Amino acid sequence: MLGEEPGTGVLAVVALVAGLLRGFTGFGGPAFLIAVLTIFYPPIMIVGKVLIVDFAASTFLFHSCFRRIQWKPTLSLVIPSLLVMPAGQWLLVAMDPDVLARGIAVTILLTSLMMLAGWRYRKRPGLVGMVLIGVISGVIFGASYIALVTITAVLLGPWNHVEARTLIVAWAFLVQIWFTFISVYAGTVGSSDLLIALPAAVLYLAGTWLGSRLFGGVGEAQYRNVALIVLAGLALAGLVR
Repeated sequence: MLGEEPGTGVLAVVALVAGLLRGFTGFGGPAFLIAVLTIFYPPIMIVGKVLIVDFAASTFLFHSCFRRIQWKPTLSLVIPSLLVMPAGQWLLVAMDPDVLARGIAVTILLTSLMMLAGWRYRKRPGLVGMVLIGVISGVIFGASYIALVTITAVLLGPWNHVEARTLIVAWAFLVQIWFTFISVYAGTVGSSDLLIALPAAVLYLAGTWLGSRLFGGVGEAQYRNVALIVLAGLALAGLVR
């Protein structure tokens, strides 16, 4: 059972906090938005709006880290993700909304707990491993728009925080473009989503800018732990609602 719709002020705060998470860590913003909004709306009503809110911020982050992108690992993730994302879109349309909402909550919760526990890969995955990650992330991204959480659980291990953030940002931006096309084609994103999402997008972008400014000057591990605790709490709220 979904809750009553949140007020404009609540949505503004959620968008600003989500933008801060996105700008600082390179991930977490869409997951934060979805974790909150799935308490109130079916997933199929959320994904398009979150896509629109996040797109300008994603473009800004991609531009800011473009010169640091390592294209070989990035493309080994992006290409498999692009190929399987339509399957994820099919799941978004075909699955029961409550089941999908709980699946999203479980994904966020498990990933957050793994990262809070300090789970890491000791060495970087090879080509096969990167392709597999890309496939899994593409399906989940296509269905829920939260694959950044899934992929971050893997990438925040062997790479240092700058490399990991750059890879996450580049992957997200490139698959987001394709996701937009297939979402419009599938009818899960429309002009009405644009009008509704624009006010939140402005605050989200402002938060992203501020978060990116904080990235180099604040202890990343501490901030990331706070963000993951919040995500885990929201995921639990989504499971018990």
